[in-house]
Amino acid sequence: MTGPSVAAAFQSLYDATRRQILIYLTAKCGDPSDVADLFQETYAEVYAALCRRGAGYVEHGEAFVKKLAKQQLYRHYSRRQLRPSVPLETLGQELPAPPDEI
Repeated sequence: MTGPSVAAAFQSLYDATRRQILIYLTAKCGDPSDVADLFQETYAEVYAALCRRGAGYVEHGEAFVKKLAKQQLYRHYSRRQLRPSVPLETLGQELPAPPDEI
């Protein structure tokens, strides 16, 4: 359901919360270059929730959006920890062959 009521509810929620959420993400995010992506992902999730649950689903707008932003931050840092770090010296070098026996 993506009728005008969902779009209007989203726009109202976005207008009421965007400044506070941007400040929150900027304060909590360790890398300022990631803030825009986290902001966009948060509001994409807000819109998806409104589409699934209906325009009247959200009672406390700022608390709802802040919870989703917090979840986005958690996912962001979880994904970062899962990535293996590669020393800069090894970039551009050939990797050693895997052992014959495992």
